[in-house]
Amino acid sequence: MSKTAQRKEASHLPLPSSPPEKRRSQRRETRLRVDFCPLVPVGQGLIIGGPHRGIAINISTAGLFISDGGLLLMGTTIHLFLRLPDIPANPVACHGKVVRRGTKDQPGYGIRYVLLRDNDACRLEHYVQLLDERARRMASARQESDAQTKPEWWSKPAFAASGGRG
Repeated sequence: MSKTAQRKEASHLPLPSSPPEKRRSQRRETRLRVDFCPLVPVGQGLIIGGPHRGIAINISTAGLFISDGGLLLMGTTIHLFLRLPDIPANPVACHGKVVRRGTKDQPGYGIRYVLLRDNDACRLEHYVQLLDERARRMASARQESDAQTKPEWWSKPAFAASGGRG
């Protein structure tokens, strides 16, 4: 059976359930291009499997979630290239391990970094901090906007005491 036929056949199998949630750090929403290749053990060494492309939809300093409809098994080690906005031409290159499978509604993989150079770890940490700052600014702007759009009668005691029924 060809590899293409095996992939098509495997795509109809139910996904194995993921282990309980064990995140070590809070993830931040993002949309970054990720190129990756599985590292396949052969004898005493490894060979690099075929290339895949996905989108990182959330990220932390410990790992990320790649939205991808492919089929990687739990525990698979991958070599990944993550293109951060600071220097897109110089992607973060690291090894990660599949620690979570997505769902039918959100296919993909939870990846934990297992081999990451110090300078790339610093770039990731800086990017996550920027996402934190952006989230705080957006939340603050939303609160200000909500405060400005509420009509004057909204805060009057009689209206509030009536449960908003006037």
